[in-house]
Amino acid sequence: MSPYQPYHHHHHHRLIGLFFLALASTTTWAFNCSIPPIYVDIHKRAVHGMAAFQYGSFVGAGTPAMNQSMWVSLRGNETVITGDGFCETSNIPGCDERGAFFESDASTSFKNISDYKTSDVTPDPDSEGFFGQDILHLYTHYFQTDPAFETPVPDFPIRIATNGSSFPDHLGLGYGSVLLQRLFNTGLTASRSFSLYIGTGMDRAGGAINGSITLGGYDSARFTGTVFNYTIGRGEYPFGVRVKDVTVNNPDGSKQSLFDRSKFSNLPATFTGFDAKISTEQYPMAFPEEVTKNFISYLNAEPSDHPDGSLRLKNPFQGSLSIVLEDGFSVTLPKEMLCNVSNLTPISSIAPSTIAKNNTAKGDASQPYLLTTAWLTQVYMMVNYDADQTGTYFHLAQAVQNAPYIMPKTMCPRVAVAEYIPPPKTFMTAGLAGAIVGGVIGGLALVTVLVLGVLRWRRASAMKEAASEAEKGKRKGGIEMTSGESVSVVTGKAFMSGRGDSGSETGSVGASAPGRAI
Repeated sequence: MSPYQPYHHHHHHRLIGLFFLALASTTTWAFNCSIPPIYVDIHKRAVHGMAAFQYGSFVGAGTPAMNQSMWVSLRGNETVITGDGFCETSNIPGCDERGAFFESDASTSFKNISDYKTSDVTPDPDSEGFFGQDILHLYTHYFQTDPAFETPVPDFPIRIATNGSSFPDHLGLGYGSVLLQRLFNTGLTASRSFSLYIGTGMDRAGGAINGSITLGGYDSARFTGTVFNYTIGRGEYPFGVRVKDVTVNNPDGSKQSLFDRSKFSNLPATFTGFDAKISTEQYPMAFPEEVTKNFISYLNAEPSDHPDGSLRLKNPFQGSLSIVLEDGFSVTLPKEMLCNVSNLTPISSIAPSTIAKNNTAKGDASQPYLLTTAWLTQVYMMVNYDADQTGTYFHLAQAVQNAPYIMPKTMCPRVAVAEYIPPPKTFMTAGLAGAIVGGVIGGLALVTVLVLGVLRWRRASAMKEAASEAEKGKRKGGIEMTSGESVSVVTGKAFMSGRGDSGSETGSVGASAPGRAI
C-alpha cells in the first residue's frame, strides 16, 4: 500500500477496538472484581493479656499472634493497639480489666519504625506511643463454634499506645485508611471499601447480636429495603448526613417530634434540622442544644454518672426513638435501647458549649453533632472510597438484626450494592418437600385405615368369643364375666403401643382414648 493511500474504515475500527481493549485491560487490572472480600466478625472473645472477654473485631498481631478485640474507627486511618505497659501510666479507672494488650518484645516479627509519618488527620493529643510494623492477622469466623481461618497482612504499620485517657485500640477505616490501601495494593481486596454492622453485643448496648466488618465488600444478607446513597466528604469526619426529624414514639402509639415548634418554644423559626456526622467514637448521640433540651423536658431526663455522659430517664419508658434523615431514611431505636435497665438513654448530656453549632457537611467543624454507635446498632453501612469518577459514596440501609445467612460480596466501582434475596422455592425444594410430606401423610392415613380394619375385626372376634364363653358359663353354671373384664384383656392386647393419656389399658372395645395413636 502506498504511504499516501488513505486509511480505510476498518483501520479506524481496529484502532478503536485496540483502544477499548487496552482501557478494559487497565480497568480490570486496577479493579479485579473477582477478588472475594474478607469477612471479619465482631463479637466478645478472649484477648491477649486479659481474662475478661472483650467485644470487638476478630484481629491478631505479631508472631505468635496475640489476639486483639479491636473497635472500628470511621475517623482514624491508622491501626492502633494497646501496649502491655499502657495501664502502668494511664489513669483510666479499671484499666487492667479492659481492652487487650500487645507485647512488642514478645513478637519475633515486630520491627520498630522511627521515622513513620502518621496518616491520621488529627492524632489524639492525649495518646502517647510509637510505630512499628508486624503481621496483622484478620480472622474470618462465620460461626462461633467453628475454627477461624486467617488472612495475614505482613509488615503492616501499627501504632502501639503507651499512655492515654481512653483505650486507643482500633482499626482505622477512615478516608485515608492504611489498612484498606494495603489490602488493595497487595491484591487482597478488589477496592478500598468496607461494610460495617456494629452489632449490639457490647456491654453498653446490652444486646447479644454480633456484628461484622466486610473488607473489600459487603454482606448482602445483613441489610434489607431501600439503599440510600451519600457522598463521602473529606477530613476527620467524612460521613455526613442531614437529620430532618427526631421523634419519640410513645407506648400508646402516639408520636412527638422534638422539632415541633408548637410544642417546644425554644426552637428558632428557621430551624429545619441539623447536619450530623456518623461516628463510632462514642455510644450516645450528640444533638444540638435545643433538641437535647426538648428530649430532657419531654421524657424527664437528667445527667447520669455514666462515663460516656449519657442522659438518664427519671422513670422507665417503654417507647422508642426514630431519627429521620433528609432523604427519608429512618432509623428507630427500640425501647430497650432508648431506656435500658438502668434507665440510661442513647442521648449525650455533654454540655452544649462543647458542641459546635450547626456545622456544614464539609467536615470543618471540630466537634460536630454525632450519630454514633447507638444509631449504628440498627444500620448497615457500606463505604467505597473507589466509587467512580463522579465521586465517592457510602450507603446506608436497615440492618437485619438476626440474619439467617452470611453472604459476602465484592464491592467494586460502578457496581450497585443489593440485598440478598433467597432464591424462590422450586419443585426440588418446596415441591419435593411437599411431595415427601404428602407422602408421609398419605402413608399414615393408609396405615390408620389398615389398623382400624384390624381393630374392628379383632373387636368383632373378641365380642363373639366373649359371648360364646358367657354362654358356656351359663350352661355350666359357672362364673359370669362382665363386659368390662372381658374388654380389658382385649384392649390391652390391641393398644399396647399406643396407650391413652391415663396410661390405663382398660376401656370399652373400639373406643379410642384421647391422644392415642391408632
